[in-house]
Amino acid sequence: MSSKERPDQSTPNVRIRYEYARKFIQSLNKDIKILDIGCGEGWGSIVLAEFNVWAMDISFKSIRRAIRNNYNSKIIYSVMSTEHLGYRNNIFDVVCCFEVIEHLDCPDCLLKEIKRVLKPNGILLLSTPNRNYTKSLLPNPFHKKEYYFAEIKNILECYFSIEEFKGINICRARIGDIIRSSSPFKYYLKLKNKLGISNLELPESFQDKILPQTEERNISDDYINSRMFLIRCVKN
Repeated sequence: MSSKERPDQSTPNVRIRYEYARKFIQSLNKDIKILDIGCGEGWGSIVLAEFNVWAMDISFKSIRRAIRNNYNSKIIYSVMSTEHLGYRNNIFDVVCCFEVIEHLDCPDCLLKEIKRVLKPNGILLLSTPNRNYTKSLLPNPFHKKEYYFAEIKNILECYFSIEEFKGINICRARIGDIIRSSSPFKYYLKLKNKLGISNLELPESFQDKILPQTEERNISDDYINSRMFLIRCVKN
């Protein structure tokens, strides 16, 4: 997953996952070692910096920016592939893997590596788009596969026991609510008119910059109808 494939990781839509992780990890009440897979430029990793964090990404450019913009002495940034995590067996208490698995040709390779580096009874926190929601949207060209509930449940249960399934719900602005003269949205307005779609949704990074105070974001138990799955698993 290259840096150009990523949304703006400084947005509330990204931070909500890491705030969920931070609050959960605080409840463990012990010295925690965390691996943040697909950390990008470190905007989520920095939320977890009260703990010991190893943050990795396949993009050298993203890691260089993370070190420049989100340096913290408790975060160790590294460049590596999700298929070959350069860490010892049974070393991490928690692995965060947010918005990564849908980008991969081999999700099993990722999950095998996560299981290998997690300690016994270690925790995986994972998020990914809900295909039941995204099937009505324009396809993301960088996603190899988006998962329905049964699909993500089945693949995770090959390696872990699922402890909790949540949904991330986002009340998003519609194109008709945006000032049409705003230059970043000209392409989307033209596309909407060309396709005759009245409710074409905007990219997350644009929406967060335009309406950061008015969008409602929450984590709920209604994962079936949510935009994203947020899942907590334990190593078998």
